[in-house]
Amino acid sequence: MKSVVVFRTHGGPKVGLGHVRRCLNLGREIAQKDRHLIFILGEDLETLRLVQSYGFDTVTVKSNGGERRTLDIIDQYKPDIIVADSYELTSDQLNVFQGRARLVVIDDLADRYLPAHMVINGSLGAREFDYKNKARPDAVFLCGPDYLLLAEEFSHLPKRSIRSKVERLLVTLGGSDENHFTLQLVRWIE
Repeated sequence: MKSVVVFRTHGGPKVGLGHVRRCLNLGREIAQKDRHLIFILGEDLETLRLVQSYGFDTVTVKSNGGERRTLDIIDQYKPDIIVADSYELTSDQLNVFQGRARLVVIDDLADRYLPAHMVINGSLGAREFDYKNKARPDAVFLCGPDYLLLAEEFSHLPKRSIRSKVERLLVTLGGSDENHFTLQLVRWIE
């Protein structure tokens, strides 16, 4: 019987796709270890389609008030591991998750207590974040760019030299531009 990994994350026009993309990148690696993955997502159809395009099982919950359904899904599948990546999840909700399975939290901010067994933060300055009083005493921390959850196509790029003059520039705002900043940024860069 395959062990089960449940991902609880959020994505859509208001929050972008960064959390979902990180989970998908981690999920692709975990799936190679013959695990059954289930993504618990909000009701955004584009996010749902994106995750399903990777071949992962999905379950949707209401964005507001979906906590009970999330726990029902977790109790139904009885995962070995829960991966949580969302600013919307509170410390109390994460605490309930860690009582049901090993909890991995993907974090960027170190802004709340994380009752996780493992914390992953691939941010450049993450090694300097003070997680000591913001996590379980036995938590494992994977911090810094070595733990950035990049897609496979970006993980083995050759070294590049830095030019003295900028010749090309990529502007991206993630999975959405709800406030229509792209045009303003392009004008500013010009």
